Amino acid sequence: MATFYTYAEVLTHDHVAWVAYVQGIKKTPPGVPISEILQRTGGVYEHRLGMKEEFRDQLRNAGRLPGNKELLSVAGLATVNISLEHLRNVDPDTRIVVGYGIDYTPEESMQLGLNREQPADPAATIDAKVDPAHPWRVERD
Repeated sequence: MATFYTYAEVLTHDHVAWVAYVQGIKKTPPGVPISEILQRTGGVYEHRLGMKEEFRDQLRNAGRLPGNKELLSVAGLATVNISLEHLRNVDPDTRIVVGYGIDYTPEESMQLGLNREQPADPAATIDAKVDPAHPWRVERD
């Protein structure tokens, strides 16, 4: 069954967003200092992130498959709260990356037509091998 997930982690040199920035694909440094989030939240270790409508549509499509009503309820949210509690002991000036995603089973990917190959846009693509357990991390030699 497809699952929705959130993440908040320290920005490292192997994060795909950092690699894209270094290669000039992204023009602004990725991530945000923890201190900026704490200033906005009044010291609460939590970040509220808006969910794009396109992503909410993906959640709805997966949620319509048998047995996945949870995704339909998440799709009804305009924002999602991401806990930063596990980062409480990290220096507040440290940049972090927060986000959300959806993991599909191979069967759901087939049902939803997600296995179709599409040509990559070279201006927005990095050539890197990613860590299968953490697809937002680039494997280093």
